[in-house]
Amino acid sequence: MRKGAGFLPYKETTKYASDLLFRAMNKGVSNLNNMDHLAITVGYKYSSGAIIEEKLNTHRMDRLELEGQPGTRAPHMWLKYQDKYISTLDLIGENFVLLTGEDNRCWRTAAEDVASYLGIFINVYGIGSESDLVECEGNWEAVYNVSSQGAVLIRPDGFVAWRTKERILNPNLILKQVMTTILGQDSETI
Repeated sequence: MRKGAGFLPYKETTKYASDLLFRAMNKGVSNLNNMDHLAITVGYKYSSGAIIEEKLNTHRMDRLELEGQPGTRAPHMWLKYQDKYISTLDLIGENFVLLTGEDNRCWRTAAEDVASYLGIFINVYGIGSESDLVECEGNWEAVYNVSSQGAVLIRPDGFVAWRTKERILNPNLILKQVMTTILGQDSETI
């Protein structure tokens, strides 16, 4: 039976965290106090066909580093939306989410085209002083480690599926390739 692209058994998901914890235990109880328990709980990174990894993507488990890396949980950040305060995590739900900078017309068009082509929904949100979402604290570019022209694709389970730090020449083509790869569909027809 073929497993879905995003399927990862629990044992594989927690293996690295468990190995790190048991190595620390073998060195003495005092080392456990130096471990970031939040990093062990939510800071893990995993690879699968539903993640487009970056070439030079290093990830540490001894401290929490949620910076928008593909394979990690999407980082929290406070935003203002229609005079209400929300978290970036509140945007995650039943659909894919594409976070972009303030000028997101090319990304919005690409997401609409790809969603229509694949028969799915992609929610697109611009972040900036004149966008859908306004930063309350921090800078979305720093939190997600992208430029104002970059984009971050978040899966419905809250994991970052893909990220581009800079503007790309053909957002439609790239986003279509990314989505077909993540969904395990044939991208040869693109």
